[in-house]
Amino acid sequence: MSVSILYTRLFNLSVLHDYYVEGIAKDFVLRPTAETRQLLSGGRMLFKTIPKGCTVLYRTENDEITPFVNKGPEARLKFLLSFKNLNELLNVTDLDESPSNRYTSGKFFYLTNDPAGASRDPDTP
Repeated sequence: MSVSILYTRLFNLSVLHDYYVEGIAKDFVLRPTAETRQLLSGGRMLFKTIPKGCTVLYRTENDEITPFVNKGPEARLKFLLSFKNLNELLNVTDLDESPSNRYTSGKFFYLTNDPAGASRDPDTP
């Protein structure tokens, strides 16, 4: 008797920047927050780093679709974005929102996903 544990890709998360070849920002590092690591673990999900960013897989029932643990639509996954070479990023990226709202040391910027812009391609969700 063999036991199979099935995982299906929930999503890929990529960081793109037009400065880099093919737009793939290889100097960026994505990692889940401590809260998200707990949510992933409790939801039987896996976080994996891939060349274009990261991917999250979820454990499924035998139908390969139904989540083994359903966290529901209210679950929020948050990731930290860090840079291998921050000075290079700041040299090629304008983070200022306007002349009166300039990015300065100590400020934070937040990125969110736009469901309307989500990929419908099953090979690159």
